[in-house]
Amino acid sequence: AKTCYVEKIKRNRRSIFVLQCLLKISERKILKLLDSDTKPQILIQNASRKKLRLLREVLLEQDILISF
Repeated sequence: AKTCYVEKIKRNRRSIFVLQCLLKISERKILKLLDSDTKPQILIQNASRKKLRLLREVLLEQDILISF
């Protein structure tokens, strides 16, 4: 399992919607997570380096930066 952290996000509707789809939680909860001091974490299982790199590139296009 690999843990990735959401480091930076531009607060636009598109990026919030992408996080909603990815995390399957409400917009209100996402905004609370982003306002908190801790970085939101996503646990990814059974993913190759290629898939993780692709995920990072796709999210970056949506103004979301993640780190591993």
